[in-house]
Amino acid sequence: MRPPLIDFHCHHIPGRFVPATTVTFPPEQRARWEQTNRQLSDEAFMLREIENGDLAARIVNTPAALVADADGHLPFETIRAMNDELAELMERRKGRIVALATIDAYDGERAGKEVERACGELGLKGIFVDAGRGDLLIDAKEARPALEAAARLGVPVFVHPVNP
Repeated sequence: MRPPLIDFHCHHIPGRFVPATTVTFPPEQRARWEQTNRQLSDEAFMLREIENGDLAARIVNTPAALVADADGHLPFETIRAMNDELAELMERRKGRIVALATIDAYDGERAGKEVERACGELGLKGIFVDAGRGDLLIDAKEARPALEAAARLGVPVFVHPVNP
């Protein structure tokens, strides 16, 4: 018997959020990103390999960079709404989809509170953070509240590389 295969790095943009990649990425990449954006928002596409038996489950996340403006800014309320959507997706697809909370690690105490809400209250299974923003890296003091909240809750932290 083969062990279950789980995709642990699956980006997903809930349908009500507009991907920024066709605006923030170079115009010559627009057609490719338009296709990718459709797939990132397509729940049936994300589930196809689970339903046909190739995968047991997917661990999904919504990278802030795919929705943020050209300056990399994503409003806090948008992050909260994305986490609400991810929790609903995980509930709808129990056992097949596991979701990580989108967290702006560089947002200080507010980020720590969102980790507590998203993982403690909504039931998301970990956090997804960018490895850096501008001159800040994951060891910045601004990131400590989010990382400390994740440690208190005992949830994993997925530190995702960012484009330079």
